[in-house]
Amino acid sequence: MSYVMGLLEWVYDRPLVAIVLIFIVVKKLKQYRAGPFPESGGRVETIGSTADWEAAVKEAEAKKGVFVVDFYATWCPPCRASAPIYGALSLKYACSFYKCDVDAAPDVARAAGISAMPTFKVYKGSHCTDTIQGFNQAAIVDAITRLGVDKLDDKALQDKKKTVEESKKAE
Repeated sequence: MSYVMGLLEWVYDRPLVAIVLIFIVVKKLKQYRAGPFPESGGRVETIGSTADWEAAVKEAEAKKGVFVVDFYATWCPPCRASAPIYGALSLKYACSFYKCDVDAAPDVARAAGISAMPTFKVYKGSHCTDTIQGFNQAAIVDAITRLGVDKLDDKALQDKKKTVEESKKAE
């Protein structure tokens, strides 16, 4: 009991030091528990600003192409779980795949009307055709195949993997 009383006296005498120590311990525990956000891998590109968003839309409009955007947050457990699976999808289908951290690019998330994470939006050109809240791989595949997106054949898949690996080595 005297140990506890001594500790309480120390905290009472040095409240600022105690608060700083508690803050540091809590911050370290959060970092340890969360760990780094898993990489999506594959052909997934990052949208980190409004300019990146506008470039992605402009490219899709020019190609009249389909693209999928994963709106996620680094603190969201379902987002963390879906990242590698989403990356694998990017290697299977012939459309563009993007990811957008809603905390890093809040203007993009606001413009897209994001209210839950993860949210996957499928676009044809600049028009949003499907919105999928929560991770549902089958729904994403269904949405892109309805828009006529083909699966990459094995040779195209190998070429894409090779290109991705070469670009990562170049970085």
